[in-house]
Amino acid sequence: MHEIQITAFCPRSNSLTPEEITEREEQLKTWLKKYRTITADIDQLMEEISTLDELAEQAKNVQGQDGRCTGMVNELIGTLEGRIRELSEMRLYLQAILDLLTVDNERQVLYLHYVKGFNWAKVGETLFMDERWCRRLHTRAIRRLAEMM
Repeated sequence: MHEIQITAFCPRSNSLTPEEITEREEQLKTWLKKYRTITADIDQLMEEISTLDELAEQAKNVQGQDGRCTGMVNELIGTLEGRIRELSEMRLYLQAILDLLTVDNERQVLYLHYVKGFNWAKVGETLFMDERWCRRLHTRAIRRLAEMM
């Protein structure tokens, strides 16, 4: 289970110490790294629901109209669907964090690195930029987001 607790975004606070900003930057990177994991978890849960749907159909054919087993499977499916909703909300929230960036290059670098899972060389190749420049944009973008938190 993935827990993400993200504080509300507010206007930049000038009272942040460099240590607090660094801590927020690390937090942001940790959250953004979870994007792909969340997507993979959603896909896995969808597959499990599909399998359970098939099992429920088979159970219905075997037990006739009794339906106790089918009811239990449907209850489990409902639980999995609830988890999918939670994960989807987390993923949308993480996307909203990326959307806070107003500089396209910064947003693209974060998107390609965290959402698509590209390494820095691939990010640079995709954006027709030097790999080192992509890393600098990444650092700048994370800093901007950390200051917005």
